[in-house]
Amino acid sequence: MFMLATQNNPLVGLLLVTRALLTSTAEASSPDAIKKHQQEVLNRCLKASGLKDPKPVGTIIIFGNDVGYDALMVRGNYPQSHMNNQMGQSLCLFNRRTRQAYVSDASQRNRYTSNRSGVQFNYPTGFLVESKSSSGTGDDRSLEWIDLWTQRDYDGIKSNRTPSELPPNVSVSVQQNPRRLALKEWVMQNNQFASPQRFRPVKVAGTNAIAFQSTGLYEYENVALTKPNSSDVIVIRLDKVGMPENDAVYRPAFQQILASLQFSQ
Repeated sequence: MFMLATQNNPLVGLLLVTRALLTSTAEASSPDAIKKHQQEVLNRCLKASGLKDPKPVGTIIIFGNDVGYDALMVRGNYPQSHMNNQMGQSLCLFNRRTRQAYVSDASQRNRYTSNRSGVQFNYPTGFLVESKSSSGTGDDRSLEWIDLWTQRDYDGIKSNRTPSELPPNVSVSVQQNPRRLALKEWVMQNNQFASPQRFRPVKVAGTNAIAFQSTGLYEYENVALTKPNSSDVIVIRLDKVGMPENDAVYRPAFQQILASLQFSQ
């Protein structure tokens, strides 16, 4: 009966196929499917960490389909005898397409704490952190701007071997929001974000945040959240130049900051 209806009436066949696709999509995003996916991410990340008695730190950070990765911080003890059972942390990136987990050491020895703003985060080995005080005026004023560079890029900047524009990197900024605008409204009215788009809610440091993209000298991935007990806005930004070999170097730092961000005051 199904084959006869499809052959004799293409419209009926199209409607049946469309219904099947919609049903499949609904099932894929059902609570059971989401729970199953999160459990897979957890299991693969705990195993990939290589730590003893590994446990998740915080919740899974789910990025959009344009990124295709989920991130999770894992904490446990180093299994090597010479580490004397010291505690360690790993940042795990789960590729939703290949279903593979990749880890990078994220132990406390690479942890930055700002004395100005109280912002704290982990960052990968091989990166340098440079903090600058306030800049700008009015609502666009940054109270603190923190840049993360690879050693090679930093050396190039200091030796004037780089072009007139600074190379793309990862940054964390603390910015004023004196009118206490909602995050999206604050972004839309802030001159530093050109053509902001693709807004979506995320959780960072246990706080509601928004992820979005913007453009300018480079393409940018941004995450903005309101600092607890304050009107200030924290913006974590990844500059993308469109060269996979460069973008891939800085993405782990961006995701590690998001997974480990805390506030000391």
